[in-house]
Amino acid sequence: HYSYLGYNHRNAGKWELSIENFLHALQLKEDVNLYNALGNAYLKLNQLDLAVEAYLSAIQLEPTLPGLHFNLGNIYSIQQQYQLAITSYLKVLAIEPNLATYSHLGDVFVKLEEPEKALHYYQMALKLNPNSPIVHNNLANFYKQQTEFGKSLEHYLIALTQIPNSAEILSNIGSLFFQQGNYSQALQYYHQAIQYLSTTDIQTYLESAQLYEKLGHFTEALQQYHFIFYLKLRPEIL
Repeated sequence: HYSYLGYNHRNAGKWELSIENFLHALQLKEDVNLYNALGNAYLKLNQLDLAVEAYLSAIQLEPTLPGLHFNLGNIYSIQQQYQLAITSYLKVLAIEPNLATYSHLGDVFVKLEEPEKALHYYQMALKLNPNSPIVHNNLANFYKQQTEFGKSLEHYLIALTQIPNSAEILSNIGSLFFQQGNYSQALQYYHQAIQYLSTTDIQTYLESAQLYEKLGHFTEALQQYHFIFYLKLRPEIL
């Protein structure tokens, strides 16, 4: 009964009530799926230490389930406990190599400023799925950070062929040209990105406005700034 209520509340986004019922259910009987669901609910409420406890309890019951170690690694990464995240992700790979875990390991090593290891894991992800737009986008971001702009653009364009209406990839290409001082090319990609961009993400609008200013198109720049102000997300830029 409690587990049923817990899952129902979870599906309705009522995280506090789902946690309450999961805890009641676990008092009656320990269950790996309930602990995992409990950890996910704690994560939704940003109660990360409690999420870790829940995932560790699940792992004690079923230590060979890769998803549990993956979830735990994600929490450690959020907490910037990168060595613990690496340990968890490597446990996943020992059980079941997969693209997401290789990609997450690459991300962790980027944050640790270990580019050779980051590149290794991104390339391992690419071997599993050479057409993955996510992996190509990650590699492009990596090469951009390393200022290898040619390689970065190559991977962005491959990713774009897979998801041509991706605001993220289009704006990333715009940012790449912006970083190189090629403002006209950057504007072209920003304009394409804006067509698909959620209004809750204003970074592309902001950079587009800055580009208009650099090109002397002040009316267009003001229109972009005023749109951002209208969204009431970043009024301090005006």
